[in-house]
Amino acid sequence: MDFDDLDNEEAAATPTPKVVLDEYMTPMPRNYRIPSLKDAVPEKILDNLPKDPDRKVTLRVFTFIGAGDTVVAWASNMIGAPSWLEMAVHEWPSHGTREEENCPPTLEKMTDDAFRAIKPVLLQHQKQGRFVNAPFAFIGHSVGALIVVTLSKRVKEELGLEPAALVILDRAPPHMPLFNSYGQELKKTDPDKFLIDYVSNIVKIADTHGGEKGARMKRMWHNDITLAVDTREVGFYKFNCDILVLRGAKNQEFDFFKKSGMLADNPEQLDAWERRAKIMFSSPESSMDFDWVQFEEWSEWTSKELTITDVDAGHNGIFGLQAAQDLVYDFLSKVAAEVKTK
Repeated sequence: MDFDDLDNEEAAATPTPKVVLDEYMTPMPRNYRIPSLKDAVPEKILDNLPKDPDRKVTLRVFTFIGAGDTVVAWASNMIGAPSWLEMAVHEWPSHGTREEENCPPTLEKMTDDAFRAIKPVLLQHQKQGRFVNAPFAFIGHSVGALIVVTLSKRVKEELGLEPAALVILDRAPPHMPLFNSYGQELKKTDPDKFLIDYVSNIVKIADTHGGEKGARMKRMWHNDITLAVDTREVGFYKFNCDILVLRGAKNQEFDFFKKSGMLADNPEQLDAWERRAKIMFSSPESSMDFDWVQFEEWSEWTSKELTITDVDAGHNGIFGLQAAQDLVYDFLSKVAAEVKTK
């Protein structure tokens, strides 16, 4: 064994000492980009959710969502987070409380918006701030996994800060586009056909709504997934923290049902999944977003440890699964700060 490798293994096995704070962190300063529950969630929905517990925060977590998602959809996760953690969710322009805004056309523009969202919070973590060196973590779901990469580089360059941990929910690393070259070309030349081939269920819902609402829904998806192919090469940024990647095991149903012959009586569904296979970046015969092995290349993006775990969920509902939340919070608890005993 190479002695350098041995040194690296020993370093990785040694846990990083916990940051010790003089006090618990106060609630994050919010803005319309990372709105509070009160500002983002309609009262009739908020009244039916559990009450947000009293928090003694030793870790701040910023969550970056993907195509078609909203802060409202994450409200129960924000409330249900452990009391030692405070979670903020970035609302995309053109989504939810910001639906009248235009969607940023590039990942860099989206990163600009995300940086403006969290900068007032992270100023408190700098040397002159109240919570100097206090840990924070990022969660990226789907396209949000690309945002956390470009954002982390921006945070390091402009604020001199880095996340203490990173959680990726069901997305291969940022040097891989969601769609292959044929899919990307189809999106440009025949966007309607492309959208049907990619998310036929979403198109059906939009057609059911009809009118301007249905058209707006389709536009939102077209705009959102443009960012899904705005890739970055390996070496663009390297995390100095552990990464936990959760893969949605139910995504494999795409290929299992196709190969098993169980869709013989459902030719419409079989045709939909076969058309989807032609545009995705996964193997030619696969309808999944990515092959399982492609997730392993997240190792190229960190100098620390990578953990990949499969959970019994699909892509969209992955963090709604209690088992997934337990894994994430256990992982994040290892970087939460401690507070001096008075």
